[in-house]
Amino acid sequence: MMSDMLYVFFLMLPFVVFAGAITDIYSYTIPNSFSIVLMLGFYVFASINPYFTSNLIAIHTLTALVVFAITFGLFAIGAFGGGDAKILTAISLWLGYPDTIFYMGYVMIAGGILSVILYVFRKIPPFTIYMAFQPLERLYFGPSDMAYTIPSKRAIPYGVAIAVGLYIFLSKTFIFYTVS
Repeated sequence: MMSDMLYVFFLMLPFVVFAGAITDIYSYTIPNSFSIVLMLGFYVFASINPYFTSNLIAIHTLTALVVFAITFGLFAIGAFGGGDAKILTAISLWLGYPDTIFYMGYVMIAGGILSVILYVFRKIPPFTIYMAFQPLERLYFGPSDMAYTIPSKRAIPYGVAIAVGLYIFLSKTFIFYTVS
């Protein structure tokens, strides 16, 4: 019974991150509720997981606070979105140290690939995009307040890179081994 609860709370992580990526594609925002659910879910998961001691929970919390300080600084200078900063903080709470450092490497690689893909994609004339597949319009133009900016300067839904990095790295983490 307890292991079933562990699976439920563990599976919440990839599902909520996936939902964040989808909302980031469509609205260029990641709702605060996703980050809150992940943070609360972690503390429930850690409290019912026999592998988590109070010291380990403290390390995970400290890791999340460090990530929040760094990503908030990036948000403050305009280099990062606020939703991205919060969801990364929530994910780092789950991953802890040192897994968060390796995870960030995967996110940076996925973000770089996503940026290149969107750069090339936005070089194609918009009419061609609409003829091929109408839903791609949002990715082409970006948020409505940026629709008339230079394509290479438009926003990037970084929640996609955050999710891809998690999916690639999740099976290599400590928390993955605590539920398997």
